[in-house]
Formats: sequence, C-alpha cells, structure tokens
Amino acid sequence: MGDPTKFATRTLANALNAALPGEIESALAQIALGTMLAPLKITVTGLSAATVVNVTKDLTNANTTVNYGAPTQSNDLGISVPGASGGLPPILEIASLRVTGAGGGNKPGVYITADSGGTAYDAGASSVGVALLSDDGTTLTFNSQVTAFVLSYMPRPLNNPSTTTFTPETKA
Repeated sequence: MGDPTKFATRTLANALNAALPGEIESALAQIALGTMLAPLKITVTGLSAATVVNVTKDLTNANTTVNYGAPTQSNDLGISVPGASGGLPPILEIASLRVTGAGGGNKPGVYITADSGGTAYDAGASSVGVALLSDDGTTLTFNSQVTAFVLSYMPRPLNNPSTTTFTPETKA
C-alpha cells in the first residue's frame, strides 16, 4: 500500500482511513464523531400542522424534548457541531418514527421511511405509514399533516467524509 497522505485531493475519508498519529484527532473532530455515535430520541409536540418537517430548522426548544443524546454546542477545536444553532443534526438512519398527533386526514401510528424518491402513505388502523427522508437527511415528508411525533435516529457526520477536503487542524 502506498503513502496514505498522497492523494490528488485528500478527503476526510482518506484521513480517517489512514488514521495517522497527529491527524486522527482533527479528522474525528471534523466529522463530530461524538455526536454521530450518540443516538437521538426526540419527542415533538405542538407543531403547526405540516406535511414537511425540517429537523435542522423547524424544531425548537418550545416544541421538542430531547429524550436522550442531546447535541453538544461545539468541540474543543472550535468546530461547530450539529445542533449548535438550535436545530438538531441531520439524520443518517432512522431507528423508529411514530406520529402521535395528526391533522388533515392523517392518523397517528408507526411510520417507516423511504428515500426522497418514494411515495408517502398515511398510517392506517392495521398498517404502517411511509414517510420520506430527504437525501441530505434534513427533511421528513409525510403524506398528510402531522402535529406531533417521536423520532429515534443516528445523526450524520458534521462534514461528508467522501467530499470534504481534509485540512489538519491543531489545538492552540
């Protein structure tokens, strides 16, 4: 195997895979590994009836309770961590989604998720609903309006390891 530092453009993924001493700390901070490894469970109530919810912008302290995995404000390298601006980190993977309050014909119930190219369906008395997750992990789309839900998920990395150019940072 060649020199792990010799790439035309060295990405964050290259740096993480190389795990070189003196760089790995910076690479892990740049993806906000601690936030990624802390699953979130949130309870959202009192939303204005909506079919599209942006978890990084639409949820506030007034309508959202973080049951576990509260995001941190920043790390010791001064890199902004998801959740620092009041919203929650984008979604990497959903463990569970349950609508507890609905309007406009929707019914409370359990939901599975599809990618943004799927078709959203409402939950029925004996069936699950389908919500859509945007490709960037920020937006959930429902077929009908929701006013409350419970969501458990794993957050995305702060920066996309495959497309972000790695720049080693040092502590002052």
